[in-house]
Amino acid sequence: KPIPVKPPKSESPQVVKVEPPKSEPPQVAKVEPPKPQGVEETLPNLPNIARYQYQKQVLPKKGDREVANKHFKKALHSHKLNQLESAMEGYREALAADPGYQQAHANLALAAYQAGDLAAALRAYEVALTLNPLSLDSRYNFALALNEREYYIDAARELDRLLRDYPEHLSGHLQMANLLDKQLEQPRRARTHYAKVIKLNPSHAQASSIRQWLSEHP
Repeated sequence: KPIPVKPPKSESPQVVKVEPPKSEPPQVAKVEPPKPQGVEETLPNLPNIARYQYQKQVLPKKGDREVANKHFKKALHSHKLNQLESAMEGYREALAADPGYQQAHANLALAAYQAGDLAAALRAYEVALTLNPLSLDSRYNFALALNEREYYIDAARELDRLLRDYPEHLSGHLQMANLLDKQLEQPRRARTHYAKVIKLNPSHAQASSIRQWLSEHP
């Protein structure tokens, strides 16, 4: 995360002068600082909040990206026209050709989210993040979808991961603050994130209401 010791050869006993042991300074054990806990581990027990059942992910295999791109471009065109069903069908065709096409998974998730199919969106975001754990958009939108399905602890978990990877992400701090304050009843922790929003953008559209909240939660 013992090597057997051979006994010494038998020899005639000898008388030796025994010296008293030398005084040595006490050894100070090296203590490793505890690793910082994720937001999930430091939240109080909230049994009334539903939890998301994450899927066991297997990295999808690469396929024919050239064929997949043809379907992807058509799907993207439909997506831009807000033809969500057509877009989702096209993204699925792209993924049938190339299951490892990360952007197709991410776009499928977004289209499903916009169409109100949150279950499909969550599944697709999981795969997209398996393929690219540092995808800012996928991580943030996954958190939004979890929040909308009222998986508040899991949404906070994803936002916590997002903010560790992108500590200056303003929308992530604002979403986390709202979640901690309104859904998880953690105003002291929410304060840190609201203050970060003001620090990142003092003239934010919600700056006045955030400052008012901060004054009421010293």
